[in-house]
Amino acid sequence: MRLSTPLVATLAVFAAASASAQTLGTYAGTSADGSTLSFTVTTDAATGAPELTSASISFKVVCPGGAPAAYSGIGFGPNVDFKNGKLTYVSGQPTPSYFDFTLAFDKASSTLTGSIATTIAQLAVATKAPKKAIACISAKQTLTTTLQPGSVAASRGSQAGTYVFDRHGRVIGTQTR
Repeated sequence: MRLSTPLVATLAVFAAASASAQTLGTYAGTSADGSTLSFTVTTDAATGAPELTSASISFKVVCPGGAPAAYSGIGFGPNVDFKNGKLTYVSGQPTPSYFDFTLAFDKASSTLTGSIATTIAQLAVATKAPKKAIACISAKQTLTTTLQPGSVAASRGSQAGTYVFDRHGRVIGTQTR
């Protein structure tokens, strides 16, 4: 079967329109409450897909029972691959912190947007040594991070660059810088 030229051209336009570029590097920004965030995206050596290899999250959580709000931060290496330009990460082990966040590349590849919710275990306020912990929560909120100028995704043997994916999450092109 031979495809006509207009049909081939239409298919090529559809494939290009459904692809999204994903730029490797370090993204920094804030959540809706102003807490700072940083994410590093590199290439997964095993799969070739963009991978979230580093996350640095600061947060403010509200505690029940009159306990003061807690401000804290944590850095960790999730090592989670993006699929179709998106990822979801849920963590709780081995720390007493629980993070639930989503990230998605925008079409221009200069930002990662999404949402984040945080819960931590905090010692209960007491006049003597506390005997229990309470759950302090930062409700789900939006986040926006921007690719940092000159950032290079260097961990796990990767090079900075852009990956282009089709609508099924398959790599259909790469460009390194």
